[in-house]
Amino acid sequence: ASHGVVCLDPDDPTSRTTTPGDNSGWQYEGKFKDFLGVPIAPHFFITATHIGGVVGDALDSHGDPYTTVAKHDVPSTDLTIWEVDHAKPFPTYAPLSSGAVDVGSVATIIGRGTPRGPQVVVGGEPKGWQWGVTDKDQRWGRNTVAGVQTAAGFGQLLSCDFDSPGLPDECHLTTGDSGGGLFVLEGGLWR
Repeated sequence: ASHGVVCLDPDDPTSRTTTPGDNSGWQYEGKFKDFLGVPIAPHFFITATHIGGVVGDALDSHGDPYTTVAKHDVPSTDLTIWEVDHAKPFPTYAPLSSGAVDVGSVATIIGRGTPRGPQVVVGGEPKGWQWGVTDKDQRWGRNTVAGVQTAAGFGQLLSCDFDSPGLPDECHLTTGDSGGGLFVLEGGLWR
């Protein structure tokens, strides 16, 4: 569960609130309630189960609403695949990763909600930041997939380390919005 993306650098809360410009996933994100969802097929999008929702809610895909007609919870995970009205298919949707090359891959991570807050200093050395005030702004950042963890009720999860020095756009998630996508470059496409 995460609220948004916290970036290692810079301190500007408006940083990374528009597309990175490299088709790395931003174009697939839609707003679902206060969170995000990602279209994965002409009539389906995926998001976190725990954010809730009812049939009839809509995914706002760049200003265009797609009304849900059914929900399909994925057993033993915190994922729900929502089905939208078949009269109105998504014009584009995220290709799915095979999972074959995820560990060690650079990932683009997209979330919505919390910029970084006050810096944490221990013994005069900067150690990171507290979470800021939730603002629900959509942000992106990058990290390297460090491993795969298995968690009861959630299934297999990709993990990343938030470390310095990291990638130029190093980020990690905070509490709240787990509905946003994590995209890895595979076969020349961000999946």
